[in-house]
Amino acid sequence: MSTGIPNLGNADITGSAHNGRRPSQVHGHIEYAKGVVSETIGSMVNSSSWQQSGESHKASGIAEMRSAKEMVDKDLRSHYPERNATTLKTEGKSQNMLGKTIGCQGMVERGGEKEQIGDMLKKN
Repeated sequence: MSTGIPNLGNADITGSAHNGRRPSQVHGHIEYAKGVVSETIGSMVNSSSWQQSGESHKASGIAEMRSAKEMVDKDLRSHYPERNATTLKTEGKSQNMLGKTIGCQGMVERGGEKEQIGDMLKKN
C-alpha cells in the first residue's frame, strides 16, 4: 500500500477527465477519500486491483484539488469585496470547521482568510 502522495507535476484534469465540469475542491476531496477506502479494502483482502484503483482515485483527487485551487486563486481575492460580508464570513467559518474535521490544512487556511475578509468588509 502506498503511503506517499504521488508527484503529479502540472497534471491537467480539465476536459473529458471530469466530463467537462469545472474542477472542484469538494469533489477532489471526495475522490481522494474514495481512493483511501478502496486502497484500504484492497490491503485488507489482498487485492492488487483494489489497491491500484485506490491509488488512481487518490491521484485523481489530488490533481483535481490542485487544479481547482489554481483556478480559484487566480480570481478569488479580487471578488471578495463584491461578496456579502456576512455570507463570506459564514462560508469561511464552515470551511474552516470542515477543514479541521477532515484534517485539510488548505480548507482551514482558506476558511480563515474568508472569515477575516468578511470581518474587514463588515467594518467598512
